[in-house]
Amino acid sequence: MELIRSVVLGLLGIIYVGLVLMTYTIFGPSYQLILEIEAPVRSTERLFIWVGVKILHAGVWIVRASLDLLSDASAEVGDWFVRRAGRNVQAAYRSRFL
Repeated sequence: MELIRSVVLGLLGIIYVGLVLMTYTIFGPSYQLILEIEAPVRSTERLFIWVGVKILHAGVWIVRASLDLLSDASAEVGDWFVRRAGRNVQAAYRSRFL
């Protein structure tokens, strides 16, 4: 019984993640939440998908900001290394990249 419950919850989780990814791909982070009193189950589904889209968008934003920060730091470290290196390294760097 426990195995069946785990499998069903796993499948529901996979379906939910698929719906969130598909919705984010189609509509992007501007997915509009539409709630209808006549269809409470569908409205609940839309609410869960909307929350998932917002969480995914926040995660994408955090990853992008982190990668931008790491990219800037990497460029600064590279500049620092070239400045502190000898003239041979600086000449090789300039002839290759500039």
